[in-house]
Amino acid sequence: MSDYRAIQGVSSSIKNLLEKFMFLNRPEVAPDDRVAINIGLPDLENEGKRVNLFLYHVRECQYLKNQDLPGASSPGEYGHPPLTLDLHYLMTAYAESDEGDQIEAHQILGDAMRVLHDHSYLLGDILDPALEGSVERAKVTLEPLTVEDVTKIWVALNKPYRLSVGYKVTVVQLQSRLQRSAPGLIAETPGGGPRIVVAPIQRPRIEEALVIRQGDPANRERVAYARIGDRLALKGQNLSGDLRILLNDVDVTASILSKTASRIELTIPDDAGIQPGPIPVRVAADILLGDPPVPHRGISSNVSAIVLIPRLATLTVTPGNPPTLDIHGERLFQENKECVTLIGDRVISSSAYTTSVTDHIVLPAPAGLPAGAYPVRVRVNGAESIDAHNLVI
Repeated sequence: MSDYRAIQGVSSSIKNLLEKFMFLNRPEVAPDDRVAINIGLPDLENEGKRVNLFLYHVRECQYLKNQDLPGASSPGEYGHPPLTLDLHYLMTAYAESDEGDQIEAHQILGDAMRVLHDHSYLLGDILDPALEGSVERAKVTLEPLTVEDVTKIWVALNKPYRLSVGYKVTVVQLQSRLQRSAPGLIAETPGGGPRIVVAPIQRPRIEEALVIRQGDPANRERVAYARIGDRLALKGQNLSGDLRILLNDVDVTASILSKTASRIELTIPDDAGIQPGPIPVRVAADILLGDPPVPHRGISSNVSAIVLIPRLATLTVTPGNPPTLDIHGERLFQENKECVTLIGDRVISSSAYTTSVTDHIVLPAPAGLPAGAYPVRVRVNGAESIDAHNLVI
């Protein structure tokens, strides 16, 4: 496995490859006529014939980012996978002289590109010792670069542009020096033996939520606009057994009136956690766990919903100019929620209430109402009452 020297090892291996296999570096060529291989910034001047390798960019390989080495760990161990990199090189060829015809530089560049094409994998006797034992073989591939990309590099170097090609080496791995973690040994079972609870999956399902309002016949089921004290009917599947009914996460199981596998009826209780507006409804199945068995929350049903609305019980009108309305009921006001009273088409904000508690509000009627009968409704958090009460002037 490679350590911190892996990047250097790749650069040295490419240099060894070019020195060994370039046609212009064959043994019968005089030493003074051979092509030098440089590694570094392409800014050396008057250095003769040469090929320059410039490592201009290093990027983490996203495909092997979290993958550990095969066989590097036992099952269950976890820790720190190697750093996997892609290296990006710029290769530039230089002739004997920077002046005049550049045919010789073109020949050197073509010779070097042929070598990297013929020997794309870094292996064998050209491999730097820093890469010995690597699991992944480093592969050199030609990387297309636009003229704009190459020009940006030369502008950054503040050097005249030269014909260059890009190469990508993938993948290069650097082993982490951090200690891996291993799982503990399997302990003996507790004195009472292993405790495994297997519960059949019979998830409750709510298919429909309806309401039977106070004073309605038992078979009169309406859309679920409900008030405190109304009966809520839940229809569905797997509704029998040890179940809990949750309205807005308030446990109302104690209010169940009847229960079968396909239907549950309950009375909506007067609980402070149940306020006007949309109320989510869920059925939760308990599972007995422990010794002695204790109920634990198990599988929950899908979420249905009802709308809880205010209830106007009585309306008393005190004559005056304007008249005063005294309203008693349930859920008529809620702190920090929008609360209004509608008298006909007039809207009275809760800021005009002289008394405002959950079961009692007092407010003045709008001034200048002509004679007539005006329906009175209370709206809390967007939920509007349906009780029939009129202001008669």
